[in-house]
Amino acid sequence: NWVNNANTTVQNQSTITFIGSGTQTITRASTEIINNMVLSGAGTVVLASNIDVSQSLTINSGTFDVSASNFTVNLAGNLTNNGTINPRSGLFNFNGTGTQIISGSSYTQFNNLALNGTSTVLLARNIDASQNLTINSGTFDVSSSNYTVNLAGNLTNNGAINCRQGLFNFNGSSAQTISGTQGISFNNLTLANPAGISVLSTVNIFNILTVTNGNFNSNGNVTLISNSSITARIAAVGAGGSFTNNMIIQKYISARAENYHDFSSPVQNTNIFDWDDEMYMSGFSTVDSPAGIAGVDGSAGGFQSVLTYDEPTSTYPALTNSLTTLTVGKGYEIWCADNTTNWFAKTIDTRGVPNFGTQTIGLSFSASAGANAGYNLIGNPFASPIDYSLVSKTNTDGRAYGYNNGVWTDFGINAVLTPHQGFWVYATGAGASLSIPESSKTNIFATSFYRANPNYDIKLSYSSPNLAYLSEGTVNFNSSATTKWDVGVDALFMRNPKVAAATISFKADDKNLLTNVINDEANETILPLELFSPISGIYYIDPSVLSIGQYRYIWVENTKTGERFELNQSIPINMDKVGINNDYVLRLSKETENSTITQTVFTNDILVFNTENTLNIKSQFSDHMLSKITVIDLAGKIVFEQVNLPLNAGQIEKLDLSNLAKGLYIVHIVDELNNSISRKILR
Repeated sequence: NWVNNANTTVQNQSTITFIGSGTQTITRASTEIINNMVLSGAGTVVLASNIDVSQSLTINSGTFDVSASNFTVNLAGNLTNNGTINPRSGLFNFNGTGTQIISGSSYTQFNNLALNGTSTVLLARNIDASQNLTINSGTFDVSSSNYTVNLAGNLTNNGAINCRQGLFNFNGSSAQTISGTQGISFNNLTLANPAGISVLSTVNIFNILTVTNGNFNSNGNVTLISNSSITARIAAVGAGGSFTNNMIIQKYISARAENYHDFSSPVQNTNIFDWDDEMYMSGFSTVDSPAGIAGVDGSAGGFQSVLTYDEPTSTYPALTNSLTTLTVGKGYEIWCADNTTNWFAKTIDTRGVPNFGTQTIGLSFSASAGANAGYNLIGNPFASPIDYSLVSKTNTDGRAYGYNNGVWTDFGINAVLTPHQGFWVYATGAGASLSIPESSKTNIFATSFYRANPNYDIKLSYSSPNLAYLSEGTVNFNSSATTKWDVGVDALFMRNPKVAAATISFKADDKNLLTNVINDEANETILPLELFSPISGIYYIDPSVLSIGQYRYIWVENTKTGERFELNQSIPINMDKVGINNDYVLRLSKETENSTITQTVFTNDILVFNTENTLNIKSQFSDHMLSKITVIDLAGKIVFEQVNLPLNAGQIEKLDLSNLAKGLYIVHIVDELNNSISRKILR
């Protein structure tokens, strides 16, 4: 035992080592300071009074017990635990002036943990605090290893907390609070307490807020941060999880040309005025007073910048009252611009109680809407990206669509839809709906609305030099598809709400298709085109061809004049009338003689490269039959030859060149259509 009743101070730099195998007690006078304390025995060291340790406390083995009297350990140095700490209801008070490290091979569970010095307390392992963590001064740092803090009590910050990429897990059984005079920037915060938590001071979350159980009461103090690098999200909410009071949900939107974009609200009970301070808006009867630099500032030449979509009438009604409630699950077309040409990168925010729980969105289908029947503008209801493939769909074509940078885009059946992002859904009949569960949330931190790169074999872009906006139509090959509208396979087309936009689409039955997926079995296939021109003048179809399947010739043809245009050049279209033109088709043929487009496809598709002993030939997009492959040395002698080599899309064919001497060679490849390429390799 250690007993000091004489207020004697242990000499500086000295170490007291407890090596017993039974119970040892520490009783000390109120002013005694122990410098270094070490436990190296198999026994239990029990406190019989509070202790002050001016340097380090090290438990190499045995047990350190604050006793049933719950004494306090004031520690100015490091805590290393390789044995056992029984904290009971005592307090570990870190009050040093330098860096103090909590480390050791054993898991350390504190009861109450406090910082009252000027030091930085640095974690070198995960810790538990079964009651409170209080930072009255100094800095609490989870370190660059991003350790986890499991906290069953309250967190009070009157100093500084460096959360880095670590996790603060609030897992108590009675109500918890986050408070203090200083705000906290969490990376990851989890609530797993059925009694809930109340946030009483400023909190920013940069990564993930997870509520598996209990009510998360933000009290208006919580912001989910979004910037050019990351957008914070709310993970799947557990069955016992809920939210109370408003949060601020941010969304960074990168710089881009002025245009309409699809928006949605991730919170309940807010209105369009919520986006007032971040975006110019026009066409509202209720305006800022006085008008701000950005905001609902009246009317800009009669222009209405915030639209909805009405499926029964196929129209875009404008919002005219800035107090219009933003409906959960509804999409809004908003004109994003800071001047007459550009939107500057910035963060918008939405304020309200976050939406949680399965969100069911009814979809409209009105036969009276004709060709546009079934189009619905909706939105991601969550403050998290969602995986559209995990959304339950009733009577839809299974795809998500959207306007991005002015281009109508098929996001596909596996779309990842960001928070604040509106999107379009096509209902195929009455009773259509979406059911978006918490489990559809995905761990992808998209920072801005995006335009998906279309997956295509053939792409036709339609534009005018006098217009800022273009449109794209694509063709893909699939053996099970037809030239008609294949529900769930083809992507439907929708005209841009910006009237001054040229558009191109494929006509199939009574539908306009953005992407027409077809097979290549027929000797000839004709795909009717529909071109829309908002002004008269010269337009251009700019083709991009990655594959033409089993066809040998492909061209755009004017059915009235018979004029043909191969897809290896920009195709001029003279539109002398405003409106729809159905004079053009895309034709694909196996019987017509080969065209230069097959050479272009072959050149762009085949990659040739070598490793030390191997010649590698790869097809990126299409299947080919290579009729001859020759390798020629600098003297013009054929040193290697291979004939009739099939090469499938995505395949790499490896040919052995190990018997060739080192040097420079020419590789010449010819396919069955007599297309050819030549490449140099160095062995």
